[in-house]
Amino acid sequence: MMKSNCFVLAIFIFLAVSRTFAFTGIFDCSDGAWIGNPRWGNDSTNALVLTIDLKGPSPIQAVGNYKIYFYSTGKEANTTESYYVFMHTDDWVNGYSNNMFTANGDSTWVGANPYSLALTYSPIKFPPSGTMVTIQANIHYGCTLASDLSNCFVLAIFIFLAVSRTFAFTGIFDCSDGAWIGNPRWGNDSTNALVLTIDLKGPSPIQAVGNYKIYFYSTGKEANTTESYYVFMHTDDWVNGYSNNMFTANGDSTWVGANPYSLALTYSPIKFPPSGTMVTIQANIHYGCTLASDLVCHYCPIRIYTRCP
Repeated sequence: MMKSNCFVLAIFIFLAVSRTFAFTGIFDCSDGAWIGNPRWGNDSTNALVLTIDLKGPSPIQAVGNYKIYFYSTGKEANTTESYYVFMHTDDWVNGYSNNMFTANGDSTWVGANPYSLALTYSPIKFPPSGTMVTIQANIHYGCTLASDLSNCFVLAIFIFLAVSRTFAFTGIFDCSDGAWIGNPRWGNDSTNALVLTIDLKGPSPIQAVGNYKIYFYSTGKEANTTESYYVFMHTDDWVNGYSNNMFTANGDSTWVGANPYSLALTYSPIKFPPSGTMVTIQANIHYGCTLASDLVCHYCPIRIYTRCP
């Protein structure tokens, strides 16, 4: 394997969350809800996208545990075994949000049915092209909201298809170069979706992020994905304008991103603790990447502390 220099930092910051909902699911596989018609493709920025169709007896409102892993008609993979995790924590889709429920708990919005969900992905951990894989998603519909989200039917659905691209990823532990993340800001994007923005800086531009999640306040123990309040990106994925197809024959990138770089991603507070609670934000950040047969990265666990206004 060619030695290369792709640095990774597992970084932790702490701030106070702003909203909270407890979520309760009712398992129901009796009413014909389904997902299907998976399509590999690209979006308008040429990012890799997987699109699937979702349909229920009423419009699909939320999705969680959405991931790609080894072909299996029985065993479910955990997040570590998965090739890519789109959404670990349950989150709204199809135009739904926390603030569109009436006093009696019903939603004021009616989404599309069926609904096409298109999300970007990274094939860094994918097996060889053409390999059969499992796509799994929990889909939620019929939701009402009082103190908790309830009567929200959950279906764990599995479909199978062949992957299209592959890269192996290797990390090298290195905590010597002062890369950092900081300045977390809770806010909203142009569609009023909830967004957390953080700044990332390295000795060279940040190229990829992974294991990016929010969990309980801790200066020691790291939470796993099940314990986390929200997982933005479980699998390492490109950010800051980088992608698989911008490396030269000698393994260097042809693109130079911003440094520092502000990463803004939407989130859902469904599993959050009460407003004002201190929490941990963790992320692995990658930079100085080269790509031959493998993508090799140096990484370092770092924690910083801050509080949301």
